[in-house]
Amino acid sequence: MKNSLLILSLCLLSVSGFAREFGGSGIGGGYVFSMVNWCDDAIILLNESKSEAVEKSYVLKDESGALRTYYNGLLMAAELSSQGETSVQNSLTLRSVARGIRFAQILGVPQILSTERELNSRALEIASFNRFLDWYYSYIEVVANVVDKNYYIPYSYYRSRPELNEKFSTKVLEEKFIDVTVQLLKDYAQNFLGLRSQGDAYYPKIDSRIFLMGLSFFTGEASKDLQDSLFSEVYSCQSKKLASLSRRVNSYSSVRSSAIDDPRKISGFALELYSIIDQINSKSCLR
Repeated sequence: MKNSLLILSLCLLSVSGFAREFGGSGIGGGYVFSMVNWCDDAIILLNESKSEAVEKSYVLKDESGALRTYYNGLLMAAELSSQGETSVQNSLTLRSVARGIRFAQILGVPQILSTERELNSRALEIASFNRFLDWYYSYIEVVANVVDKNYYIPYSYYRSRPELNEKFSTKVLEEKFIDVTVQLLKDYAQNFLGLRSQGDAYYPKIDSRIFLMGLSFFTGEASKDLQDSLFSEVYSCQSKKLASLSRRVNSYSSVRSSAIDDPRKISGFALELYSIIDQINSKSCLR
């Protein structure tokens, strides 16, 4: 298998290169049939990896083996994309795979998997990694089936003749791109935040530091997505708010103490996130 950093670099370079050439988020364009084949093959590969990882985690009680399978599944899906045409390189599915790899690397997954000592000393974190990756695999499948197959592939077909079908215009594709960006933020909060029995505070369902690192990463990425979209002016305020939230969460999660479990702070971040999501959906921003 190719070096994971090289694979990720190729993924991200291909996406950013298209964005520079055509403007907007960079999704769309290329050869339809290559995209269909890669999308199907990538989802089959990821589903097989997920099934294997779930068995290792829940049946064999091998959390480190499950983590290795989840991470390698993302790497293999990215490597598979190097065999595709432009349509594959510019798909939202591949962008999601690349982001999953990058976040895993930020979490230090390759380093954890490299030594037995790390695997033995970070068992609780590894279980949280696996829970996150299990969720993220499902998100990638939604992106592939709902966005790329339903909108990106038809858009690639109609792109040269927009008069044939306005349903698959660049504007529509960009709107779906933003919908998926917002949905990821909502799903992340709904899957990994719980509400205390008193109903007065949120708490992370996974390791607090991992949750906060994920919140910082995905709000930062969502901010960039809004900036890069064709509707960047409409979402300028919301993009800045997401970027600010990302920086503050990152700063807070860097504190190496039990303070990161402060329910008031986590609840504040959660409520702020939900408020920004509402402002994106309503295309209005409370300054």
